[in-house]
Amino acid sequence: MQGISSGKLAKLAGVNIETIRYYEREGLIPEPLRKNGRKLYFAADIERMRFIRQVQSLGFSLAEIRDFLALLDSGQSSWEDVQSLAEQKIVQVEQKISDLEEIRRILYNIKLRQEPIFSVERCPLVRKLKKFRKVSED
Repeated sequence: MQGISSGKLAKLAGVNIETIRYYEREGLIPEPLRKNGRKLYFAADIERMRFIRQVQSLGFSLAEIRDFLALLDSGQSSWEDVQSLAEQKIVQVEQKISDLEEIRRILYNIKLRQEPIFSVERCPLVRKLKKFRKVSED
């Protein structure tokens, strides 16, 4: 395959050019080859960009993706390394599921409530979301 431009890579990977530049700066994709001052990307770059987007859509942070890619790229990672990353993510996923289930329960209670809540501050959903905000700020 001949090299493609960053614009073509962006189109094929479903991202914008700034995303490609950001991923390069962050080390998620390697610096591309250059020919006559133009960056050239190849099939492996398209696959990597699509992989990053897919994994990100599943809730992985860019830091987690970077760690996973580092394992893949090293060629020396062990199964224990992969299991360690999986265990860390399981804890986060379990917590997110628990939080979402609680929000779902609150939403159903609001939906089924016959009498209105006169104060937004007294709304259980607002109180729960404020709690989430405090936790994320810590």
